[in-house]
Amino acid sequence: MIRTIKYRLYPTEKQKVLLEKHFNTCRFVYNLALQTRLMVYNSMKISVHRYDLSGQLTELKKDHKWLKEVDRACMEYEFEKQDLAFARFFKGGGFPRFRRKLNSASFTSTHGLVLKIKGDKIAIPKFREGIKFSNSFILDARVRTYTVSKTATGKYFI
Repeated sequence: MIRTIKYRLYPTEKQKVLLEKHFNTCRFVYNLALQTRLMVYNSMKISVHRYDLSGQLTELKKDHKWLKEVDRACMEYEFEKQDLAFARFFKGGGFPRFRRKLNSASFTSTHGLVLKIKGDKIAIPKFREGIKFSNSFILDARVRTYTVSKTATGKYFI
């Protein structure tokens, strides 16, 4: 059975900055991948798969050093979401749109097994010291994916 559990996060100011970097980097990668797909399709009439884009992420990190500050799994998940968006488009849905910077943001990672709970802190990649959270319900299951989000009021959740 798949269940969803939502915890409130209480990050420090330093952790808030790193969370914002994750949000903005995932938006940047998504928009860059969408732009790449459009350019390749318009010029050569071929489709680009997420594995092709993922392979170019290493070269992109050489040009943009700040991409190394963010967990790679959350950037690769953006390619997966874009593949799903294009699949919906070809089934009759709307065309994928570029993402705007809004008051609310999120990133998802498939590194669920890396998620560790240590007392009142939850540790995820790039946040080794852990982020304080409200642990009203103890998690005793295998985590497949996790999503960190920020609401318009500035509250963080996982």
